[in-house]
Amino acid sequence: HVLAVPYLKMLASSQRVASVRSRAFKPADGPIGPRASRPIRSVRTNATATETASLSAFKTSGKDVVSFLKLSGKDKQDPELVEGALVALEQASASKTKTGLDTVPGRWRLVFSTSTSIRMWQYIPVKEDLVVDVATRAISLESELGPFQFDIQGTIFSWDEAGGALTFQFDRGVAIKLGGRTVWTVTPKNTKPKTYTFFYVDSDISGARSSAGGLSLLVRNP
Repeated sequence: HVLAVPYLKMLASSQRVASVRSRAFKPADGPIGPRASRPIRSVRTNATATETASLSAFKTSGKDVVSFLKLSGKDKQDPELVEGALVALEQASASKTKTGLDTVPGRWRLVFSTSTSIRMWQYIPVKEDLVVDVATRAISLESELGPFQFDIQGTIFSWDEAGGALTFQFDRGVAIKLGGRTVWTVTPKNTKPKTYTFFYVDSDISGARSSAGGLSLLVRNP
């Protein structure tokens, strides 16, 4: 899951994996920012049995995909329908050319993820922001859990603006804060690289599939 607590447990493990620091960073082929306008071409993986069932349920509902997902980003909806809407949007985006990937860099609130099969946990129960800074090759996951804040920092290895694939690794450390003050720092030992492929982006929401297979709904958080 994208939550900070499981990630911290993973950091505490003594296992190690080979570093990928030597991988070359591949910058975007053009400018990054509101003036850039590059097409989104999405490659969809085959839907799982659960995703297929969720897609069927969503189609039966007769709801508009984008409108429903924007509503889902503000207020909790049936997780099965949210998953189905994301699958529908991913499939629709696979056959279309859209603009918006140039606006992926920035701050996004992660609100929903199917990285867990437990429906009650698919709506992320804590504030969790993904901050993407392609210019400095930095990425961070900023979470709040009770009085604590977690700043999980990582490195962007590649950003394919035309295809929407963002490859990164949380390898720079975790700052645990209390009241905005750092009280503990954890050094990562066994993190692994992952890729988020953004298949839909607009001024309010985005949809992405993780290399682990899960779908995520993100809300722009300026």
